[in-house]
Amino acid sequence: MRSVLKTGIAAILRLIPQARFEQLLKLAVSLRAQGQEPVETLRFLLKMDNYIYGMCGQWAVKYGHGHHVKHRLTGYVDHFAELAAAAGGPILDVGCHTGYLAAAISERIDTQVVGVDISQERIDIANATHQGGNLSYFCADATKGKIGAGGYRTVVLSNVLEHIEERPAFLRSLCQQHQPEKFIIRVPNYERDWRVPLKDELAVEYRSDVTHFIEHRPPELMAELEESGLRILKAEIRWGEIWVVAEPAGGSDA
Repeated sequence: MRSVLKTGIAAILRLIPQARFEQLLKLAVSLRAQGQEPVETLRFLLKMDNYIYGMCGQWAVKYGHGHHVKHRLTGYVDHFAELAAAAGGPILDVGCHTGYLAAAISERIDTQVVGVDISQERIDIANATHQGGNLSYFCADATKGKIGAGGYRTVVLSNVLEHIEERPAFLRSLCQQHQPEKFIIRVPNYERDWRVPLKDELAVEYRSDVTHFIEHRPPELMAELEESGLRILKAEIRWGEIWVVAEPAGGSDA
């Protein structure tokens, strides 16, 4: 019944010209916001902001033919691939998702690049989409036990740490397992926009992904990396994210 109703409503809405529909939508939101206390109006608008942001992400993937356009527009894949290639291989890309970044790295170096992700579905997509003699993917939970054969010179953690609850212990474990010389890290920045702390203050979901345990302020990330035994070589704020190159504080034997 609900699907039939949605289909009927969608058919009716498509009859309304785009410009007129935009006017009606703006009017509806404006009228709904009136007559309330500012805090309630803000909660309503910020929830709508979250909904629209999520929809934009879904349609950005469709517009990008299966790849989110943010990768192209922000240049983060090329930037991180260059950083990882400069750091040297073998390279382990933890939380590789569908393998986009690992594949870009593998095109820049001759040594082995391994992508690991907790989702078998994502690994299947990675294997079906990206091929290379020095590129491989496998499914594993990086927080539980040893990952692969070990001995990776560089570890990439692109939008991964925020999904892990015990981050310092996780980073120390990676150091012990692989004795890497470099870490390439990317996390969302809590201070990316004034609406983030406002949502937090008003008890509206502020995280860019509800599976995040944290979205770091820069000092929080730096403190966690130091607690993990890492020394920061380079840190920058780009596109609402914190991008870091770090190394074990005691060198490759840490």
